[in-house]
Amino acid sequence: PYYMLNMPDGFEKCEGGYKAEFSSLPEGELKFRMCSVEKPKQSGGGSGRVLGIVFLVMLCFVCIGLPLIVFMPNIVRAVQKRRDKKKLDFSSPRD
Repeated sequence: PYYMLNMPDGFEKCEGGYKAEFSSLPEGELKFRMCSVEKPKQSGGGSGRVLGIVFLVMLCFVCIGLPLIVFMPNIVRAVQKRRDKKKLDFSSPRD
């Protein structure tokens, strides 16, 4: 016992399954899907996609955000030292 999931035009469900009568062959390809349950549940593809996005965001944070947080105090100190050195530099200007 199988169920047609996307019944093409011209088909109808009957007691023994499905039937269709055409005066000529349908144009194009005749496609349909069959399943052993009448209303199958959707696969969990959406939740897998969400988990993938969460993983990528966390990976970006670990690769970019975490090093910035760790090294930011050193960067700030280096910039402040450079600024202080420029402020205290009383050497004569170059010609």
